[in-house]
Amino acid sequence: MSWVSVWGLRWLIVRIMLGAGLIKLRGDRCWRELTCMDYHYEVILIISGNLSFLNWLTIVPSIAFFDDKCLAFLFSRKMRSKVSQLQISGGTEGTHSEEPTFPNATWLEYEFKCKPGNLKRRPCLISPYHYRLDWLMYEQNPWLVHLAGRFLKNDGEINGLIEYNPFLDENRKPPLHIKADLYLYNYAPIGSAEAARGQWYKRKYVRNYLPPVNLKLLKSVFREMGWQRTR
Repeated sequence: MSWVSVWGLRWLIVRIMLGAGLIKLRGDRCWRELTCMDYHYEVILIISGNLSFLNWLTIVPSIAFFDDKCLAFLFSRKMRSKVSQLQISGGTEGTHSEEPTFPNATWLEYEFKCKPGNLKRRPCLISPYHYRLDWLMYEQNPWLVHLAGRFLKNDGEINGLIEYNPFLDENRKPPLHIKADLYLYNYAPIGSAEAARGQWYKRKYVRNYLPPVNLKLLKSVFREMGWQRTR
């Protein structure tokens, strides 16, 4: 590799690291006040920095900062002799209740692949695939109503993007209504009653995020907004 390429990669990683810091300073005020770490690990989605392929986009350019002698032990003579032989080939809920506002309405929770939901499921490992659906659930986007419409139809494509659909277990009938609630999640402290019950998290209800809706209501919304409606 030429020195131009090496220094190009080094400059790239400098820009990545500098940009990662600047984007925080331009964001929440707590970074400028040096108070973010008081609660940062409680509210961030992935405290390990486990950001799937984004990690590799940072790790690979960083290799250019190592001297060749530091990495020579990784490539034995026997391994180098075989290089020429290598080839490369190409929190949402639904209910069957007709009246969702009744106190006795039973709501069943959908489980996403990585977003915190089931209190007893350990935090997931996000690599190498990045679960964009889980990530974007933390922003208020118009597509959320489209997602609700797909859930109300037991859409096969959506079922492939989530971990568990409770309405595929028994009679496979889709829910009549669907809603989304907002919860505050915290890690269960070691030695706590929650941890003794096998919980990784504890949660507290904050507010309703998406009120109960049915397919008829969503179709009218799609029509008014000029969106492609769920069939």
